Amino acid sequence: MRKVFSILFCFVFFFSTLYFLWTTTPLFAFQEAIFALKDHDRETFEKRVDVDGLVRSLVEDLLVKPAYSTPGLTSFQTEVLRGAVAVTAEGLYRELRGGVYRNLSVSYFSPAKFSPIEFSPIKFSPIKFSWQDLFFLPAYAAGGDDLKTLLNVAGHAANDSLRRMKMVAQDRMIYYLRSHPQTLAGRLLACPPEQRSQVLGALLAELGLTIKDFKGLDGCSIHSTGNDNEEAVVSFRFYSPKVGRDFLVKILLKKHGWEPWQIARIDNVSEVFSQLELDYEGEIHALMRFSLDGMNQRGVDEEMTSVKEELRRNQGTKAILDRLKIKL
Repeated sequence: MRKVFSILFCFVFFFSTLYFLWTTTPLFAFQEAIFALKDHDRETFEKRVDVDGLVRSLVEDLLVKPAYSTPGLTSFQTEVLRGAVAVTAEGLYRELRGGVYRNLSVSYFSPAKFSPIEFSPIKFSPIKFSWQDLFFLPAYAAGGDDLKTLLNVAGHAANDSLRRMKMVAQDRMIYYLRSHPQTLAGRLLACPPEQRSQVLGALLAELGLTIKDFKGLDGCSIHSTGNDNEEAVVSFRFYSPKVGRDFLVKILLKKHGWEPWQIARIDNVSEVFSQLELDYEGEIHALMRFSLDGMNQRGVDEEMTSVKEELRRNQGTKAILDRLKIKL
């Protein structure tokens, strides 16, 4: 009998040790995250998924990085682009993050969520703008130091000019995306926010990123990054009906000390597009070029000419200019 108990104890100890070791692996993080999503367990999900980091990195890969790599832009256009993209990216981040938590509240595995959706074509008139029409003189406090007042007016006018260009660029982005619903960027970014989960589900099914297209684990590598930190890259293989072959999706996980592994980001977004024969970066480049067309320093110079004329017409600033003997 003692021998039986000894053997039983050894089996229990052996399998308990195996299970403990399993819970310390990156793959266990995926298991817990999937179960947490299915059970609407927000606490466990956040323990295993860095939601903020994952969403921000996705926005970086889908919008910011390809936009910033647009070739042939002037330094001035790049400045306008950065401002317009920053505003768009922040809005997209908030929306995607909200979508993650909405999926924690409803059934993520509902078939209806992944059914195809049809959109009625939306027609927009081309955006037209004139620097003269967009111009307005910022208000400034009367009195005080004359030179300071003039500098404030000129400074506000210059800042408003650049800000309005960024707003126009952002409006053009929206117009372009909605005018090109057949592109991947148009499908992802221009659909109504309340339907984005449904559109994304249909797109994932089309590309082959669903459970039925999952072909298994392709590899897992772990390495130390110093200071008791570790990173792991887990590769999953899927079959894409779009291109008729397998492709890999790599997920980066991070860990500090004895803390649990946490899913941090999709590590090969651009590579996935390439494997699926999608010129997503080219689509974003076309979007940026359209949004920034005609925006240059000359536009600012023309607007500042309007500022000078307004300063000369305004009785208050005209008196200041006369006192300071400044000719515009």
